[in-house]
Amino acid sequence: MGIGGLQDVDPKLIRHVINTVVPFKTILGSIGIFISGAEESIYCPFHDNTETRAAKLFKDKEGDKIWCFAERRMYRPYDVFKEGLTDKDPEVVYRRIWSKLDNQTKERIISEMGKGFDIKPKNWDLLEGILTKYKRGEASYSDVLKGILRLEVSIDV
Repeated sequence: MGIGGLQDVDPKLIRHVINTVVPFKTILGSIGIFISGAEESIYCPFHDNTETRAAKLFKDKEGDKIWCFAERRMYRPYDVFKEGLTDKDPEVVYRRIWSKLDNQTKERIISEMGKGFDIKPKNWDLLEGILTKYKRGEASYSDVLKGILRLEVSIDV
């Protein structure tokens, strides 16, 4: 897909753009759920919840998120479509957003898509060997725990 083209849009790109560009308040406001303030406790819009504020709305570098304490689940703006809270077509929303972005922003969004934190330990292969032996009954649970404790984890952002 070209930067300016809209044919054959990757569903992952649609989800990524909605999750990173569209604020939760905007998407929820479009279905009649209005939230004031930046980060706050809210009634979870994804299940019947009118007694207690069972969710927390917050923003991080990946965009807006809602953590539901009752369900112990993280929601992103795209989940409004996925969970059926709206009958709007996410591709139509995506196309409206995409058409307003400049090429530099589009390129940045595409390059960021799918990138996560690489937190695979440098010595992961050693643990994989222990896990393989554990699956075959050749290593104990204690061996697995010791292997986990020996992992060298460094987060490269």
